[in-house]
Amino acid sequence: MKRFSTPVLIVFILLLSVSLTIAGNATIVDDILLIPKTSEEPVIDGNLDAVWNMVTATPMLYHEGRAVINVWDTVGVYDDHYSSFRTMWDEDYLYVFVQVVDEEVDGSERTSPWLNDCVELFFDGGNEKTATYDSSDVQWRWVYGEEPGDTSNVSNNIGEWAWDSTTVGYNFEIRISADSLATIYLPLEEEQEIGFEISNADRDNGDRDGVLHWWTTDGNTWQNASLFGTAALVAEEELSDILLIPYTSDEPAIDGIFDEDEGWDIASEISLTRVEGDPEPAPDTIWAAWTDHLSSAWTMWDEDYFYVFVRVIDEEIDGSERTSPWLNDCVELFFDGGNEKTATYDSSDVQWRWVYGEEPGDTSNVSNDIGDWAWGNTALGYNFEIRINADSLATIYLPLSNEHELGFEISNADRDNGDRDDVLHWWTNNGNTWQNATLFGTAVLVGGPSVGVSDNYSVISGFDLGQNYPNPFNPSTKIIFSLDKTENVKLAVYNLLGQQIAVLAEGARIAGQHIVEFNGANLPSGIYFYTLQAGDQVFTNKMMLLK
Repeated sequence: MKRFSTPVLIVFILLLSVSLTIAGNATIVDDILLIPKTSEEPVIDGNLDAVWNMVTATPMLYHEGRAVINVWDTVGVYDDHYSSFRTMWDEDYLYVFVQVVDEEVDGSERTSPWLNDCVELFFDGGNEKTATYDSSDVQWRWVYGEEPGDTSNVSNNIGEWAWDSTTVGYNFEIRISADSLATIYLPLEEEQEIGFEISNADRDNGDRDGVLHWWTTDGNTWQNASLFGTAALVAEEELSDILLIPYTSDEPAIDGIFDEDEGWDIASEISLTRVEGDPEPAPDTIWAAWTDHLSSAWTMWDEDYFYVFVRVIDEEIDGSERTSPWLNDCVELFFDGGNEKTATYDSSDVQWRWVYGEEPGDTSNVSNDIGDWAWGNTALGYNFEIRINADSLATIYLPLSNEHELGFEISNADRDNGDRDDVLHWWTNNGNTWQNATLFGTAVLVGGPSVGVSDNYSVISGFDLGQNYPNPFNPSTKIIFSLDKTENVKLAVYNLLGQQIAVLAEGARIAGQHIVEFNGANLPSGIYFYTLQAGDQVFTNKMMLLK
């Protein structure tokens, strides 16, 4: 376990202060933690399942028994112990995932359970916040290493849980059933507001050496519910393993400044927590390779642009490497416009990179020079903000349209000591994203204006064939078709005589939306037909080439 130097530790604490206002898909609004609903049930094994990627980790900043005026005053109270948590819910369970960095872990104290390394949850089902516990208040504790149903448990034995040791400490994952929560009058229902607190105790030197809380520094949470924070169960969009990228009606200024008044208030924060090349099968915690480098990102869209904002905490920033651009501090975006996820890049797959400090249009750029972007230096590192226009995205068959599904990944590289020292990803820890689209996650554009179904866009028995766009066209156009299951397809173009002049897609295609391009540069102006055959069903649309 590495120990962090004081300057690095200060950067770490400052980062956590930034995270207090945003908690990804669980946003802290007016001091209320919004706990999102999930449609995907995670496996309770102590590993971050894909759906947990959609919930940003919230730090436990406050150190029990310390008089903290603000988070900067916590500098110096940490030694080897840091914790963060994520929460979500469905009709059957409340889920909690805790990531702990701890150099020394001990759950051996049987007489006094609270003296162990442990996780403690505090609930006030009715949110009355009384100064003494009533029937809706509870503290539940889980001691490190114990298993559900173990008759020798010193824990409360509530819920189904798992511990997982990591290279830097451990993870704790639990689901608590609706029946258990009903005993404290806590229904799993949308808009339910509850009193809530979470803490993580560290047992060093044979004693309860340090306790970290989300909400308070007071150690009397075990008997005083007025010390709890407040949380609410929300379900505006149900979490799944698909990232929902919201539509914005407010176009942000591309200036490297995070302005919630310019549309970013509707975007969810995603944590870049996967450490590229980590030797573990799946890196379980952001801290696995962390020195001074942490990142988060936000995304949104409108009909004209795809927007990305990246916040980077980095002690040393360097964009000077001209020969090998990827060795710089940089942001990298990965798109699969049709979401086919092929093992080698096809025409809908791309990696675009932006090297720290460069400007759009600079002829000496080693970046891809796609989009309009800006860097913003901060006290902790830097911000990166970009908009990529519809024309650039059309080159990879990615229309900016409501409900379009795409393959997506984002990474942030840190260049320390003259080399690419550390790369953080949203979705994967595999460094081959630059050539392998199967490593991408999946995102879908949501919330935009609905497009009405017309005579030119039809749905027939489970598959869709869309009108080409643009139409009329010169000389190229794009055709979208959708499948609700894997199917053998043939998409072909015919002239007015019924002669086949091009085959655009043939063979097995997976469920989902597919975009292909047709180029009529060698054809005369006129009317053409394109026909989709999927299984035993056929549908045809017409298009016009106008030169």
